[in-house]
Amino acid sequence: MNRPKINWFKKAFYLFLKGLVILADKLFYSEFKVIGKENFKLNRPTIVISNHPSTMMDPVTVAAQVNRYVHFLANAGMFQTRFTNWFFSTFFCIPVQRRTDQGKRKFDNKQSFNKSFQFLKDGGCMYIAAEGYSTPEHGLKPLKSGTARIALGAEDENDFKLGVQILPVGLYYTDAQKFRSKLVVHAGEPIQMSEWKEAYSTDSEKTVDELTEMLQEKTEALLLNIGKPEHDSFFRTIETLANAKKPLKLINQYKRSQRLADQTRTGLYEKLNQRVERLIEKLDQISFSSEYIFRRFSFSWWHLLLPLAIVGLLVNLLPVLLILILEKTLRLYKGYTSTLKVLGGIILFPLCYKANNWLLSSFWDAGYAWPLLWVLYGAVGIFSFHYFSSVSLAYQNWRWNAVLSKSELGKEIQAEADQILSELAPYI
Repeated sequence: MNRPKINWFKKAFYLFLKGLVILADKLFYSEFKVIGKENFKLNRPTIVISNHPSTMMDPVTVAAQVNRYVHFLANAGMFQTRFTNWFFSTFFCIPVQRRTDQGKRKFDNKQSFNKSFQFLKDGGCMYIAAEGYSTPEHGLKPLKSGTARIALGAEDENDFKLGVQILPVGLYYTDAQKFRSKLVVHAGEPIQMSEWKEAYSTDSEKTVDELTEMLQEKTEALLLNIGKPEHDSFFRTIETLANAKKPLKLINQYKRSQRLADQTRTGLYEKLNQRVERLIEKLDQISFSSEYIFRRFSFSWWHLLLPLAIVGLLVNLLPVLLILILEKTLRLYKGYTSTLKVLGGIILFPLCYKANNWLLSSFWDAGYAWPLLWVLYGAVGIFSFHYFSSVSLAYQNWRWNAVLSKSELGKEIQAEADQILSELAPYI
């Protein structure tokens, strides 16, 4: 099979970035599972698509699972300056215009499509965020037709002899922007373009629409399809209640959330929405989260290690504060929060760890052991995060018990949550 020609420097740079992404994913997410790993072993021209809830994290996380040098179809707005045009064009990106960005200006992606056709002809693998934009809600927005047009167009120019395929991927985040949340990457079966040859030669536009519809269905089956964006608050509430009442391992939690999403789409929303809205309204009155109605603190031996948690807090506090300040100052779209945290962490934590070593050198010269110290700083930092998260849970439990004992509102909330869970029992 042909492969795009990539020089040794670009290969080394790509592998460095891929290693960085894998490390960042392991640190940022407390659990990371891949379903369908075998489908990421690609040996032919492929377009990889996925849902897009977390801007920059989605494409790089998906690409890191693939055994190829993945290129990205990227928003042309990223190529506007001389430097960014050189950088993204040189390092694995192909620009594409989005109709929503062009307004009344002339809209023409012919050059981008031709580059994509040639790239696939050379045996390349590319990632496309087929929704066209990032959105934090569960579910999949209607896919743009560009993925189907590129895949079928490349094959049509080569008499359907390239063997192009499209790999649908679903991403499930327990919270796409939260540090130490959980992530499931679910790869489906590749869809072969050779099967569409006859239909495309008969009616190309109809075939593009039909393939786009199939991609929509195949990708929706790999994630949480709640139906409508306005169902998102409802779904997040019932999912939180289910996870708090009956914790499961990540893959089982993902499958349960899929069941709840399917039920939300097919009638559960209409059945329970008023009750869930009442619960949310009552919780807002006491500034309380539905997560803590059923989730309970459990003391363990590691709660005795408070001094270690304090050390972890002190050696990691400065970069965390700087990232929080950046987040508040920049006021970016919510979908960029995790990207900011990861990129900020990649830059700021090493700088602060170097400063820690410099301060420590006044008492002890680490010599060549400084990399080990950096690992220890990170390890105790993660321990500290989980320790104080556990302390926070204990505090929320105390708050909830106080509300229950002193307020009729607390008893109403508990009864409402119990009734909702009784309705959800067949699915959890």
